Amino acid sequence: MPAELDTTNAERVGEELAAGFAPGIWAVIADMTGTTFCDSPAVAMLVRTHLRAAEKSAELRLVTHSCAVLRALAIAMVDYSLRVYPSLAAALIPPVHAGSVSASMTRSATRRAARRPGPVSGMHQTRAGARLLNAAQCGP
Repeated sequence: MPAELDTTNAERVGEELAAGFAPGIWAVIADMTGTTFCDSPAVAMLVRTHLRAAEKSAELRLVTHSCAVLRALAIAMVDYSLRVYPSLAAALIPPVHAGSVSASMTRSATRRAARRPGPVSGMHQTRAGARLLNAAQCGP
């Protein structure tokens, strides 16, 4: 992913990400660890790509720890609908299938985690057990 994701490259990046949603692919991971800027057209592209993934029963997973990117997602109020991971290793954890015993245990753990922050301030559990970096951690 580019260092700056903006109106000049959002469409091209969106097409590249969407091309990854082939049959049998359960997730496309956008490694945004080097991305330090994300404007509103880029956020809109990420949401569209997320919706395209859902249509194909797949996920778009973003990897970032950039406060600027997290803030852009929070300002657009999409930070809780997009799957954001703090590391590539966390994003690579496969999804838990809805009917499995571990899925029901994960759902109850997720409900508990949603009620209170995790052990690190500003972190929350996802279904896959990865930790999400909350934009509030970045400060004002």
